[in-house]
Amino acid sequence: MFKIIICDDELITRNGLTKLINSIDKNFNVIQTCSNGLQAISTIKKLNPDIVIIDINMPNKNGLEVIQEINATNSKIKFIILSGYSNFEYAQKECSLNVVDYLLKPINITVLKQTLYKCCELITNEINTSIIVTPKHQDNKLINNILTFINDNYLNSEFSLEYLSLKYHISTSYLSKMIKAETNYNFSELITNKKIDYAKKLILENPNTTINEISLLCAFSSQHYFSKVFKATTNYTPNEYKNINNR
Repeated sequence: MFKIIICDDELITRNGLTKLINSIDKNFNVIQTCSNGLQAISTIKKLNPDIVIIDINMPNKNGLEVIQEINATNSKIKFIILSGYSNFEYAQKECSLNVVDYLLKPINITVLKQTLYKCCELITNEINTSIIVTPKHQDNKLINNILTFINDNYLNSEFSLEYLSLKYHISTSYLSKMIKAETNYNFSELITNKKIDYAKKLILENPNTTINEISLLCAFSSQHYFSKVFKATTNYTPNEYKNINNR
């Protein structure tokens, strides 16, 4: 879960951004909003977010002054600057440290989404660097947690490697290597095998259930695709597997 603070003196902007971010990905969590620079500094220091979205023009201290003060004590927070057209070039010239991007108002949801994921990738890469030097038992605990989560969620149609990457703050490439090293399967192979194992169990325990119903229960997009994958994995079609075991 990535913690986000929004800093803007306009209530409509704060509320609108919060709704947009909540609609993009449930791994993004807007934990607080701020309406002025002094409040922003105090809140950021207290809550230590992963990402701060901040407007340039705010009362008390402007956005650039807030970023400079936070960077003096915390260089890990990623900033996204909001700017009106008249201040856009000024913002880009004046500040770069830990500023991932500059978004022009009004905010485009596609650009916002791309920028948030860009922040996430930077954060996960930094975490991966620290993971390399962590004790082995901590690494083992992490992969065990990940495999348990996979086992509990592999039937979720929205489940993906990218989802895991965001949840555990690990890049997709590093996550793939961890899963492969632990299971001898890549992520998609692991999910497929779990689905087929579950399908075999359903076929054996529920002989009256149709193949189409089983394909839906196992979160396949169609019966045809399910049968194709089942055959490739077991050397039998679902009906052949059912008939053999019924006999």
